[in-house]
Amino acid sequence: MIQSDAAANAAGNILPICGPAGVGKSTIGFELYQRYLRVGRTAAYIDLDQIGFLRPDAASDPSHHQLKARKLAAMWRTYHAAGAQHLVATGPIPSAAVRQICLDALPAAAITVCRLHAEVAELHTRIRSRASGGSWPQSGDPQRGQSAEYLSRVADQAAASAQALEHAKAEDIRIDTGGRIVIEAVDLIAAATDSLAVQPHPPAPRMQR
Repeated sequence: MIQSDAAANAAGNILPICGPAGVGKSTIGFELYQRYLRVGRTAAYIDLDQIGFLRPDAASDPSHHQLKARKLAAMWRTYHAAGAQHLVATGPIPSAAVRQICLDALPAAAITVCRLHAEVAELHTRIRSRASGGSWPQSGDPQRGQSAEYLSRVADQAAASAQALEHAKAEDIRIDTGGRIVIEAVDLIAAATDSLAVQPHPPAPRMQR
């Protein structure tokens, strides 16, 4: 991939947060982004699924990973030029090959891939809650308003994805979200990346996604 001078010079810290559907990527990622802001960091947030809306899929890029990486790089150059030093990006990174696509698109940035994990029963619970909007309010969420049977199939696919990700080892750090509230997961990410001091916080509700 040919890089522009802007891409080659867009340094900074990028934290992609990945994992199966229902594990809490968006909820946890956005809370981490807000924590950056609360401690005075200049930071940005991107949802990779939201910048990858394109149908039908291209045969050469069926899950749009190359498209998402190019758009991520373009958006990061813009954010970086505006002064951002940190970026939280949530979305799927299912393999080492996809991870490499992201690394190639962002050659000057320091990238740490964080994978979130949850066991099968918890994924089923979280995904079922999305029928009534009981999670991150994602625009165009394909699970909202769906039947129990449909959501059960989605949860089964998420469990299979979680298992595949356990073997893929495409991450730098792995955070188990099972039984944890959002703030607890964010604390673990902050500690593992040494990106933020753990801040005191009030009790928070249990995570729904």
